[in-house]
Amino acid sequence: MRDFYKEAFGDFDPQGDVFAAVKFALSALSSDSRFDELEKLLTDGHPIGAVEGCPGWVLERRDSGAAGSAPGYEGWPDGMSYRAYVDPSEFLLRYPEVFLDTTAFRSYANRVFLVRSRSDRV
Repeated sequence: MRDFYKEAFGDFDPQGDVFAAVKFALSALSSDSRFDELEKLLTDGHPIGAVEGCPGWVLERRDSGAAGSAPGYEGWPDGMSYRAYVDPSEFLLRYPEVFLDTTAFRSYANRVFLVRSRSDRV
């Protein structure tokens, strides 16, 4: 099985990496070849605003404009458009939840797209 995590992000540091949850979720999504869902998640306003998988991870998008003010986003920090969460009962990370702005999330997503494009050329 392909190690998208290692190829896209380097060594896995579940206890020291503040961004391990987003890296974990993106690599799990990539390992399942769910790139179309990731593209939809990257599209502000798309009806698919979250993707999830095993073992207990979720990636969520908060849309801009009025949709971003809908109930359910009260706990999101200002300016953050994405949330990554890995259920600690499934996989122990020191930081099981992380919020990211669009630029940061896209930079992590672009790493998995880059790994995919390299393998498509081979």
